[in-house]
Amino acid sequence: MAKSRFKPEHQNSDLNLKVVAGLERLGEVFKHLLWEQAKIHGLSPIQIQILLFTDQHKAEYNTVSYLALELSVTKATISDAVRVLVKKELLQKIPSVVDQRSYWLKPTPKTETLLAEFTQYDQAIISEVKRLDEATKENLFQALSQVISSLNKKEIIKVQRNCQACKFLNDSGNQAYCNLLELPLKSSDYRLDCPEFEAALS
Repeated sequence: MAKSRFKPEHQNSDLNLKVVAGLERLGEVFKHLLWEQAKIHGLSPIQIQILLFTDQHKAEYNTVSYLALELSVTKATISDAVRVLVKKELLQKIPSVVDQRSYWLKPTPKTETLLAEFTQYDQAIISEVKRLDEATKENLFQALSQVISSLNKKEIIKVQRNCQACKFLNDSGNQAYCNLLELPLKSSDYRLDCPEFEAALS
């Protein structure tokens, strides 16, 4: 039987389990900070995530189906959250020009002040990351990128807009290269959420 990180004697003697436990602890911090914002504004964490995502991403991603994949929840959960946000006049449905039965989502002007507050909820974590030296940050980012990419290939993380999954990445030589931006890429140049992302063919 595999070692369990829930058993201190296993975790304390296995660096792999320590890393996973550390990632879980950070995930709990993010959830706590998001819940604090949610309580202040009378929203749920997922409603805040929907507002933040639809404010910063293009129309093709701002659909119920895509949001369900992005946030790893059911379409019904997204639909319920969207219905409340629309009722509160914080989110609007924009009809598709291609199919009038479809729509994409966009925050209303009423959310401008709220969004400014929401985008700051993780500042405590950012402040701690800034304290790390550059080499540590680069190594940490490279490791996280590798884990995220691997989980995406195994479809545990459903959607990604990162360089490793993008058709514009050329990493066949000694130096990775973005064919769209026409720039060489260091590991620290890789993006986790690229506006120009286009999925590579399988």
